[in-house]
Order: sequence, then C-alpha cells, then structure tokens
Amino acid sequence: MEAFLSYGFLQRALLAGIFVAIACALLGVFLILRRDAMIGHGLAHISFAGVALGLFLKVIPLAVALVIAVLAALGIMKLKENAGVYGDTAIAIFSSVGLALGILLATLAHSFNVDLFSYLFGDILAIGASEVWLSIGLAA
Repeated sequence: MEAFLSYGFLQRALLAGIFVAIACALLGVFLILRRDAMIGHGLAHISFAGVALGLFLKVIPLAVALVIAVLAALGIMKLKENAGVYGDTAIAIFSSVGLALGILLATLAHSFNVDLFSYLFGDILAIGASEVWLSIGLAA
C-alpha cells in the first residue's frame, strides 16, 4: 500500500475521488428528497456546452463549464417554480438545449479533438493539483 501511495498522480486521484464521493453522497440525499435525481445527468450535458464554449472562446473550459452549469441549475429551479413544470421536464429541456449548443459550438470551433473528448470522458489519474483543490473547494 505504501508503494501504491508513493506516486503523486495516484495521491491526487485518491484525494479528488474521496472529496467528490463525500460531496455527492451528501448532496444526493437532498436531490432525491426534492425529486431532482436526474439533475446531475442534465447538468453534465449542459456542462458539455460550457466546455465547448470555453474552447470556442479560447478561455479555460472548466471555468466556463462551471459558470454555465450553475446558471443552468438556477434556470431549472426557476422554470420549475414559475412555469409549474415538473423537475424532469425542466431538466430535459435544459439538457437537450445544452447538448445541442455544445455540439454546435464544438463544430464551429473545430474542437472535436482530444481536448474535447478528454473533458467528456476524463481520466482521474490525469488530475492535477488545481483540480484537487477545485474538488476540495466544491465539496466544502
């Protein structure tokens, strides 16, 4: 076990995984109680649009995706409250629009390459120190 944890990339992956798991476990209870279980799935599709927008604008894709995801979550909640639609319907609307915009922006930016696919599928072993700090900050 000691040899396993001697590698920096494994330490970072383990730390980020632990903090994300704790945050998801705590947040998941509230999402189930509010009947918003699919919001994680919807926000993942919406974040794809944020990553594509970041690549299109040549700025940090993760920061743009985070802002877009937060705005979309607020939009979903507002749509549920004001329009009286069910949560799943609001999530599906935002998810479909986000995925369509993501594909459109990625095509316009000619970004269907390794960068975009690495954001889509990821690799926990490739996490850097900044992503570990980001996961700790978001879990707090």
